[in-house]
Amino acid sequence: MLNFEKPYSKIIFGIRIVLAFVIGLMLNRMITNAAPPLPPSYAPTEWVNPTFITEGPITARMPPGPARQAHVPMELRAAISDAKFEFAQHDAISERHTCNTQPNKVCLDADLVAVHGVSSTHQHVTIREQQNGAHVISPIGYTVQRQSRWNGANTEFDVQAPPGWSVLALQRVIYPSNVPTPVVYAPYSDELDTPELREAGLRRVMLMVNLGFDELKAAGVLSEAFRREDPRPLVTDYVDRELAVSIILTEKVGGAEFEACAEDNECKLARLNRALTLIGANGKSAFAHAVSPVSAAGWAQIWSKTYGGLRKNYPGANLPADFREGAANHLTATKAAIVHFDSEFQGIRNKKWRSAIRDDDEFRLYFGAAAYNGSATRIANAMMTHGAEWRDHLCTRRSCETKTYVSIFEFVYNTLFGDGIVLQQENVAE
Repeated sequence: MLNFEKPYSKIIFGIRIVLAFVIGLMLNRMITNAAPPLPPSYAPTEWVNPTFITEGPITARMPPGPARQAHVPMELRAAISDAKFEFAQHDAISERHTCNTQPNKVCLDADLVAVHGVSSTHQHVTIREQQNGAHVISPIGYTVQRQSRWNGANTEFDVQAPPGWSVLALQRVIYPSNVPTPVVYAPYSDELDTPELREAGLRRVMLMVNLGFDELKAAGVLSEAFRREDPRPLVTDYVDRELAVSIILTEKVGGAEFEACAEDNECKLARLNRALTLIGANGKSAFAHAVSPVSAAGWAQIWSKTYGGLRKNYPGANLPADFREGAANHLTATKAAIVHFDSEFQGIRNKKWRSAIRDDDEFRLYFGAAAYNGSATRIANAMMTHGAEWRDHLCTRRSCETKTYVSIFEFVYNTLFGDGIVLQQENVAE
């Protein structure tokens, strides 16, 4: 509470009001006249013998990666489909028990289907979760090693004995919202990381984006960001399909793992190929049950509150009322992601910035990617305050998530649609 007992207090208070008003006018003039800063320019990069794939109007460069290992089945997608079908004949293991080494942790059993690459024989292997690995319950004679942290249905396993076996599918009960839900999934492994599955994964992302754009255009979903323009554009008139493809994949490349790669492009490429492999192996169920530490869910990693707002403001998008259903379904989640870009751009009032969003492809890509993760208002403030160095000022007191996110997006976009990336290794398959 202000104290006006002293005679000069009112004078000081008045001076402060006048100064605040003048500074506000100056800042408003600066913002109005300022053009949005462009991303920093990067030197052209190398790409040897690129392979391109096309789905509708989208053409993307196929990222290189490891070739199929000799003991892995030739028709891998068909083998995975057969393995998943076998689980239809078995009830999911739902036993929950106390871990031997972690008395306060509840552990679950899981059922694997492995295939022998030479004989194409399938084998069911039941394992029990343990802190340092996986204990094989049956059959006798098999040794299974956990290759990653426990990660629900996407926990990576390796059959170390007998030799020649690859894990194709896993059945496990997960507990979203504490509701037991049986899930059949093909968890990632180096053996599944093949040209066949990577291409299938990229084609699926491109297909979902094309279908999403086509449905939104057919429904005549109008832009909320540019609603005062005449004629008022559709959302699909200016949002890029390549932006949507890159964002869908960016959401599936772990930030911490990407940061750990530092300047190692082979390491970063492995993270992208991992995502493509999982999508190719699991098709419509890929990332359906994925939930981030901040509760973003599903194929496009959207928050429940954000999804509800999009459903209300874009009724023509025909998003399902049930959030988990909409987030898990690839097509509806992709449509939600597309209108989400338009929703973020809605908060930008500056005419020059709005023109840049409509007309400057490079600015729209970077601004759209950063806004998808960190909100348009926050990104605009960073750009206005720090100019071309805005990316270095995206960290908050809690994390640098958005800064890392933009770096992942840049890598994914350049790999698929830009100048490519510099690689050192030669043992890759196009």
